Amino acid sequence: MFIWPHLSLRGNIELPIRTDGTLKEKRDYLENLYEMFGMGEFVDRFPNEASIGQRQRTALVRALALKPKYLLLDEITSALDVEQSEMILSHLADVKKMGVGVLMVAHDIGFAMSNVDSVYFMEGGRIVKHGKPYEFLLESKNERIRNFIDLASLGSSQVRTYSGQEEFQAYHLSLLNRLPENSTITIIGGLGAIWYAPMGDSYRIYDELRIKKNIGWDMLMYEYGEEDRRLVKSNPKLNRFHVLSKGMKNMADININSDGTVVLQVFDSVPTVIEIKSQILADSYFHYYKDMLRNSKKFLG
Repeated sequence: MFIWPHLSLRGNIELPIRTDGTLKEKRDYLENLYEMFGMGEFVDRFPNEASIGQRQRTALVRALALKPKYLLLDEITSALDVEQSEMILSHLADVKKMGVGVLMVAHDIGFAMSNVDSVYFMEGGRIVKHGKPYEFLLESKNERIRNFIDLASLGSSQVRTYSGQEEFQAYHLSLLNRLPENSTITIIGGLGAIWYAPMGDSYRIYDELRIKKNIGWDMLMYEYGEEDRRLVKSNPKLNRFHVLSKGMKNMADININSDGTVVLQVFDSVPTVIEIKSQILADSYFHYYKDMLRNSKKFLG
């Protein structure tokens, strides 16, 4: 990010289109960008009067002022705190709606996983894995990728990984404790007995606490077992289950929690929970849930 210190933020944005002679015809377009990116209150400040996040938005709007087909972004969230990163992410979602393609280099896993279509993992200048975000997070075969995720998770306030049966149980019990009463956990891809097994004896405590706090499950299943049948028959208002149509393959076991966290779960030899705190990602997956719901039927047990 480079901002000319002797120009106001507006001057920085307008400089490239003054050069190509299109400023007059793009005036309304620029005003719309200022409004979209919430720059009205500070666009006439100079760089030394603006925060890092405001300067970052200036650089982004300056690039968009040229009406590009693609944006190339290198570590756009470096030096930004979590709140500022979330703000930039929301603006990138707006850029996507404008039809502008974005190629982004990032080491912040929580940021990179939010609202992206594809992930490329590079090592030594070569692409070693390409796939959807959930495939990357659930990678278990490539040790280099697994280590990168684990190390990055330790340093990120947005991503946490919990591995092994004890941590799996502790996570789900702590989740119920922190969620408010009468909230809902939305589940995409219920796995039947596969989820209940690693909960072990802790499941009884979990079930009692969930009933006590009236925390509902809205679940899309492509597998179900006897416990799912029991839950629906004993408390259909709390357990609202639907079965995915045959032939539909769910991408992962995903929980969307009411506190803005998304949980991806993998059940290899070691049960693992990956929690990402991002309201934008939670909203995106919730829209995905509603799309999937249209191709399902109510499960009555």
